[in-house]
Amino acid sequence: MQQTLNCHKGCKQLQGGVHMVSVSSWNIRGLNWPNKQEDVHSFLQFNKVGLIGLLETKVKEKNLKEDLWVDLQTLTQSINEAWCILGGFNNMLYKDDRKGGTEDHEVNDLTNLIEQCDLQELRWIGSYFSWSNKRVWSRIDRVFTNVLWYEIMDFTQTHYLPSSLSDHTPLLIQFSSSPRPLARFQFCDMWIKHKDFSHRLASIPSSHTTLPKMQHLKIYLDKLRPKLELTTLQSKLTEDSSNAHLIQQEQDLKKKYIDIISSSISLIQQQSKIGWIKYGDDNTRLFHTRARQRKLSSYIYSLADDGGRYVEGFD
Repeated sequence: MQQTLNCHKGCKQLQGGVHMVSVSSWNIRGLNWPNKQEDVHSFLQFNKVGLIGLLETKVKEKNLKEDLWVDLQTLTQSINEAWCILGGFNNMLYKDDRKGGTEDHEVNDLTNLIEQCDLQELRWIGSYFSWSNKRVWSRIDRVFTNVLWYEIMDFTQTHYLPSSLSDHTPLLIQFSSSPRPLARFQFCDMWIKHKDFSHRLASIPSSHTTLPKMQHLKIYLDKLRPKLELTTLQSKLTEDSSNAHLIQQEQDLKKKYIDIISSSISLIQQQSKIGWIKYGDDNTRLFHTRARQRKLSSYIYSLADDGGRYVEGFD
């Protein structure tokens, strides 16, 4: 069984204001036992869990699982916001997801699901295997997100915690505000495509100036505003539509504006490292989301000392 979390636009306000609470999923049986109830209660308090799905998978019939897969694909098509799905899938994703027992296990079902739903596994720490009967160890509990997850989310990761009184490890999605790095100048490949690049670089004042060469160049490039020039000229054309001189100027400014747009796309490609980028407004969200995800994936959230003790956080 799985639980699905839809992070709609309201999550933006939550992320920007109150720190978002942890979300958890735990496949645990026998909750009529008071000891397990107390164990779950302690788990919720200690990890400050705001939302949890307590699961007990009993669905074994293949046709019922296939129906669930179809429902998830339908859900994917109906949500155009960030969302994730977490829990016990009872399926392997890779051949190495099981140790012990039979080596003949199916991985195609879950692989096909994440491809068809365009999902990706959330960054994780902790134990690799999520279920064990002490003879067989399997990784069958996971957290997947869609490609728009990092459009509204900051640093997030899944923590596979100790199983305690269950045979499954609880999954804890941690939401941490990443540090804001100091702004610094970065050279962009697209600049060298500008026809005046070499001339402007050579004309920058020598070392006696208080500003470095690249900062002078940045100031110059920031002044390029071809769209403003184009719209101003087009306003004049509405009043004098047959003016051949203005028509020629419009064509020249359009070409200049197109060059700048092409350079912007080149910058996005450099930032996101996506080789299959396609042009269009519909992909703008994906471009920036991928670039943000790539940046957050480089952050180090936890370190282990010589004694094996972990220290977590960005502080």
